[in-house]
Amino acid sequence: MREDLFGLSEIFDRFPEPVILLSGGMVLYCNDSAVHLFEGLAEAGPCPPELLELSGGEEAQRVLTRKIGKRQWNISAAPFAGGRLVVLRPETYAGAKENRIEALTVQIRRQMAALVAAVQQLEEIAQMGKDSAGEKWVAILNQSIYRVLRAVGNAEFAQLLEDDAQVVCRPAPMDLVGLCQDIEPQVFSLAGLAGRQFVYESEETSIITMGDVNLLQRMLLFLLSNALKATPVGGRFGVRLKKRGGKAILTVWDSGPGMEEASLGALFQKREAAAPFSPGTGLGLGLEKVRKIAFLHDGTVVVESRKDVGVQVTVSLPVVPAEGLPLRAARQEQTNGFSPLLIELSETLPWQAFRTSDME
Repeated sequence: MREDLFGLSEIFDRFPEPVILLSGGMVLYCNDSAVHLFEGLAEAGPCPPELLELSGGEEAQRVLTRKIGKRQWNISAAPFAGGRLVVLRPETYAGAKENRIEALTVQIRRQMAALVAAVQQLEEIAQMGKDSAGEKWVAILNQSIYRVLRAVGNAEFAQLLEDDAQVVCRPAPMDLVGLCQDIEPQVFSLAGLAGRQFVYESEETSIITMGDVNLLQRMLLFLLSNALKATPVGGRFGVRLKKRGGKAILTVWDSGPGMEEASLGALFQKREAAAPFSPGTGLGLGLEKVRKIAFLHDGTVVVESRKDVGVQVTVSLPVVPAEGLPLRAARQEQTNGFSPLLIELSETLPWQAFRTSDME
């Protein structure tokens, strides 16, 4: 049948989408993508049961959406070469909900970057006039921008959890100690502005393992944000890192009032948010973000709370040897020029932390 495709089979063979030519309930042609999608699919074989309703009505074009395997597909069928040419596209190609949310968040971040540029111009004007009140309001604008970005990031992660989607984990050789040391001076300085003391302790000078440095950084920043919120003014919070056997033990602790037993039991449950972007309520993620990232690294999470002593969250991660592979620097990535650390801590930090000159 390949001759009957007027030489187009070589093009269809390269399509990333599954392509099938049907006639009379039989498969006249299928590319490799289609063979991988439908078990037992072969030329001169029967039409897959999921596509039977598309094999009739030779003169009409038809489109439908259907779940095949673990994905939702948009399927189109049209008359072609004496049969029905069927093309399947993952729903994400056709503007699925996940892609619409991703596109929206990208647009929001771009607009936030434009807002920051405008804020910088306002600050220059305020400084020229030596207007301290103007400088304060510029910093408050910056703070609001970072809080919106934090809400957007949490919304993205909440969507992944809601759809039971897989968070992509890309392990590479990294240094857990380096990850902590990279953010330690920044957290110490910002905690001081908030009237708290940050403490970093490590028994190791280096812990080389395989891990996704961006996901682990996100997990650490989320835990630090929670600890900062729980710590009263004048209190202390911190990070401890040690190695026991074949595991790296990362503990984030605070000196807050602790948690009630009922609240502790609900930490890993996904909850409905009280209202979008409502201060102090978040999106109901609990510690699900931490649990998910630890799970992707074959780790475990333990939460302990003592009344009037505080809460400590301990993440235990297996140390995976990375011999012979280049070490990936544990650098804090910037997103459109925004600091992930400032984004995550923005809900608790005072406006003084968002002076444009201090953030550069």
